[in-house]
Amino acid sequence: MREEKEAAPAGLHVGGVVAVSVGVTLWAASTIIVKSSDVSGITFATCRLWIGVVALWLACRATGRRVSAGLLRASIVPGILFAANIALFFEALRRSSVANVTLITSIQPALVFVVARRLFGERISRWDVGWTVASLAGIALVVAGSAGSPGWHPSGDVLALIAIVVWTVFFLASKRIRASAGTLEYFTAVLGVAAVALTPVMLLSGRSFTDPSARDWLLIVIVALGPGTAGHLLVTWAHRHVDVSLSSVIGVGQPVLGAGGAALFLDEKIVALQAIGGLVTIVSVIAIVRRRGTTDAAIVPEGAP
Repeated sequence: MREEKEAAPAGLHVGGVVAVSVGVTLWAASTIIVKSSDVSGITFATCRLWIGVVALWLACRATGRRVSAGLLRASIVPGILFAANIALFFEALRRSSVANVTLITSIQPALVFVVARRLFGERISRWDVGWTVASLAGIALVVAGSAGSPGWHPSGDVLALIAIVVWTVFFLASKRIRASAGTLEYFTAVLGVAAVALTPVMLLSGRSFTDPSARDWLLIVIVALGPGTAGHLLVTWAHRHVDVSLSSVIGVGQPVLGAGGAALFLDEKIVALQAIGGLVTIVSVIAIVRRRGTTDAAIVPEGAP
């Protein structure tokens, strides 16, 4: 997220690197928090969105900004896509392991690089194709290693894959709007549309705002204000000081932190095949990102929380 594109200054900006690292750590922590809750993914997502809308609206009021009717209209499609992404991501965490979901969604930078180049008429090199295939092969190994493990269901991995495809479409749909709209105003509008769009879906599925317990509401608030707000603001600020290639590489550390945290706090086991597949996927994504490091900074993973 950013107000306008600015080239990162030469040299290593320690504060920027720390900001990205803390933001990515918060996003990794959010996957563990969502996984440990007792409500459905769609309920968690809907409640998180409404808290996020209120927080961002208050931020707009405090800074003297406002969301125009035109921006709201322009945010309808991105908002629906964002709602679908967050609901799919949270539901995937309920059905699959943290390691699987975060590793599958870690291919987002590579997917955006390849798709965006294709849409803008740029030639896709053998390097792009080769490493993208390698990243998908790594994910296949991760899924194969998870087969039959407790708490895992293939539908969770499928939902995670659909979620990252939806996020890629959301990114491309947002690119033009974000060039002329302030980040805070735009994401306030997006979250508002997303919350309104997802609420009837939650209610029609038989869920309600009364489902979360006091503990679940505490977890929802933590995710909404921590990773969902503080995490994004830190990474947004860092875009001005850290090259996108470095930020993207740091972002790929999210599945490592998520899987490690899940093993420590949720007792999720990681077998050798998962570890090998995860390594292949992460190395492949880093290879693509480093080669395309001058591309738009908004490609940096911005996790669903």
